[in-house]
Amino acid sequence: MNPRGLALTPSVLLLACLLTLLAACPVSAQPDMVAQSGQAALVLADSWNSRAGVMRLYERSPGGPWRQVGAPIRVILGKNGLGWGRGLHDTPGGDSGGIPVKREGDGRAPAGIFRLGPAFGYAQAESRRLKIAYMQMTAAFECVDDPASPRYNQVLDASALPARGWNSSERMRRDDGLYEIGVVVAHNAPPSVAGAGSCIFLHVWPKPDGYTSGCTAMALGDMERVAAWLDPAKSPVLVQLPASEHASFSELYGAP
Repeated sequence: MNPRGLALTPSVLLLACLLTLLAACPVSAQPDMVAQSGQAALVLADSWNSRAGVMRLYERSPGGPWRQVGAPIRVILGKNGLGWGRGLHDTPGGDSGGIPVKREGDGRAPAGIFRLGPAFGYAQAESRRLKIAYMQMTAAFECVDDPASPRYNQVLDASALPARGWNSSERMRRDDGLYEIGVVVAHNAPPSVAGAGSCIFLHVWPKPDGYTSGCTAMALGDMERVAAWLDPAKSPVLVQLPASEHASFSELYGAP
């Protein structure tokens, strides 16, 4: 549908691609999807309440073993650590055994397995030369974090919509460098569960000893490296966990 009669310019098509990719991630466990992945960014934290962790990048050929590529990357997490998210893994029910479950505004980064992409940033797409889909963020782009909105957990160009359907959002063209380059983490992807958490990204950190409101952040050079490494043909995923959950996830989902 194109209700406003707008021409489908490259930027509009890229936006449609971005929203489609966000909507493509179901909630229930998909071990086959993980088994088919050829790229995984593994983030391990010491505990559920850790504000920092270490990311390692892994690749494999179809049916082959995972192998680490490059040096480890230091990352910072939510100010309150981690909480189970909604992604490619089984989502805990009402009783999660006292382990936190990701909620809107809880200051926790999502734990689990999630698709990665597309990328976004301030620079023009031509200057980034990424393999993964990329969208340049302008002042019109927002990520909706209003749980009451049908646009909840969507990155969109507000100027392309006839009316705002939300009361709260995050500006994607910030005054700082945090979104100079970033990648969407498909947590709670559309159709999203209201209040289960929104606008989760890999992005540039504010400072090495800082924390985020629920994202995973790193130094600019590391973020550029991760974005350049991601290859959509290899179905990249983020595996983000406290160390205590790592062994079970590796066995169950074939994660690195």
